[in-house]
Amino acid sequence: NRKELNRQARLMIELFGEDIDPEIPAGDLSIGKRQILEILKALTLNPQVVLLDEPTSSLSGVETEILFKNIFRLKEKGISFIFISHHLPEIFQIADRVTVLRDGVYQGTFQVSSTTEDKLISRMVGRNIGDIFTGKRGSDSESRPVLEVYGLSRTPDFEDINFTIHSGEILGFAGLVGAGRTEVARAIFGLEKKDRGIIELDGRKVEINSAGDAIQLGIGYLTEDRKVQGLCLSLTVRENLIGPSLDKFSSISGILSENKIRSFAHDMVRKFNILTPSIEQSIFALSGGNQQKVLLAMWMGIHPTLLIVDEPTRGVDVGAKEEIYAHIRELALNGAGVMLISSDLKEILGMSDRISVMREGRIQTILSASEASEELILSHALGAGEAVT
Repeated sequence: NRKELNRQARLMIELFGEDIDPEIPAGDLSIGKRQILEILKALTLNPQVVLLDEPTSSLSGVETEILFKNIFRLKEKGISFIFISHHLPEIFQIADRVTVLRDGVYQGTFQVSSTTEDKLISRMVGRNIGDIFTGKRGSDSESRPVLEVYGLSRTPDFEDINFTIHSGEILGFAGLVGAGRTEVARAIFGLEKKDRGIIELDGRKVEINSAGDAIQLGIGYLTEDRKVQGLCLSLTVRENLIGPSLDKFSSISGILSENKIRSFAHDMVRKFNILTPSIEQSIFALSGGNQQKVLLAMWMGIHPTLLIVDEPTRGVDVGAKEEIYAHIRELALNGAGVMLISSDLKEILGMSDRISVMREGRIQTILSASEASEELILSHALGAGEAVT
């Protein structure tokens, strides 16, 4: 009966230390809570083997620790796990053995206790790889402002947001899950309404009421959820690549030029090293890393003056990360401004020229790259003066 189902659901939810109402539609949950729900669904089958494919990609640090705690507890009861992850520190934290695949080909299985991240990365990409964050930094604060935000607010998500992104600069946004970073980005891009505040692009005040307005102004937005909000999975690589820039391929009468579209798609596939048998391949059939490169190429196609990237390397391997970072850095070096939102502190520290730290809908501080550290970012994200663990 429904009462008993709710009781069982609450017991499963409490396993993760979460406060989720079983009656809430799953579509209304955050990405992180949907991820937890998927894991709980698998556990209700009392399995002997559980396959977890990027289970932590949308989880906060606390949620990840709870997941790992429960995995260890279930291992003691005889349940085995296949844990797929591109986040190598997690492999070393939880796995006993690790198997590496590259382009669908088996590269070997190793005891975690007797290997290193560098050795695994070499197997993954087929070569030794150096610092994936190397490259000249963007322009300093004396460069012209691309984006200026004053007093941006929307109750209850964020309040009195003020920052500037300069030409050639990557401004990182760090903070805990729920800090309001994505909500600010969506308001700037016109996906959600602001209550008040001023947005200026290239020194001119603008009103952005829709994604269409933002695109016309030269703003691109690489969303954190490529499958639901970023790509049309039922369409082809070619069709996705031209999504935000259809005007470039249309005649005055509105007829699309197939020759221009195909030429553009082939150029983008080549430039972004998108592994696909054809530009007519369904985007659904591509790997997560190649889907993400399509999404990035799609927004690069509008030649943005401002690019917002939200979790740009979530769920992709280290080789794809290196390529994505290089394209983002190249865009900045060519004069665009970049707003980088990421839960990966190494990514934030490695890519950002300055770092804005948010907590509970407010910017706590903006740090220079030279003064920032993981400890300092976390202390501000948790609230100044709170202990960092």
